[in-house]
Amino acid sequence: MAVSETSWIILAARGAGRYDVPFLMIDLHCHILHGLDDGPRELEGSIALARALVADGITIAVATPHVYKGRLDVRDRELVRQRIAELAAHVPELKVLPGAEVRMVPDLLERVEAAKDFFLLGEGAALLLEIPDLILPSGLQDIVFELRQMGLNTVLAHPERNVVLRNDWNAVSDLVDGGTLLQITDRHILGSAGREIERFCRKLIEAELAFAVASDAHGDQRRMPALTAARDRLRRWFSPQQVDPLFDANPAALLAGTR
Repeated sequence: MAVSETSWIILAARGAGRYDVPFLMIDLHCHILHGLDDGPRELEGSIALARALVADGITIAVATPHVYKGRLDVRDRELVRQRIAELAAHVPELKVLPGAEVRMVPDLLERVEAAKDFFLLGEGAALLLEIPDLILPSGLQDIVFELRQMGLNTVLAHPERNVVLRNDWNAVSDLVDGGTLLQITDRHILGSAGREIERFCRKLIEAELAFAVASDAHGDQRRMPALTAARDRLRRWFSPQQVDPLFDANPAALLAGTR
């Protein structure tokens, strides 16, 4: 099934208020491609992670290798496509789309403007942005605004890891009000990073400030996907109507270009 077709099936079902349809999870953030960053080193590890994603119920995964100075850059776009093709030959049941996890650096806007397509998540118009864990960059709101001027949504990866955001709810609200979409990590919902981060994830979802849950998976043995377990945990706290779109409809809208 094509990515766009899958996205529209999910969106149509959720738009009609139906939660009895098959659950088609989309992972917006994973490090599945081998030899590009701190994900799998070899193709075998990439295949194992792909099978782990499928076993976790994931239909579509966006490959988001790290992009910042000293790591992958736009000259490697063909290499990303080659890695995806290699993986598809072994695990065809998982649709893998190209993407990137982009570190916030001083020349970010210039780099995106020069090669926008390289940084986008799948078929949509969104960029996955990573910031440091210990500080909140002073220019973040300006970056988000400028990206919106380029027609791009900004998805902020794992905001729950940022100590400033965890201790400043107004800063979180300001980011969301400014158009930032928050992506939290499945394992953090399950408490893998401690109770403080777990509680913060729950608070984001309760306040309806979270946009998506993703795996940020790096391997089948290390930082494994846990979307199903995270969804089940959240369903103990909240209704399916509040939980399920974080795993399917919201990512689907982003990939379909309707968000």
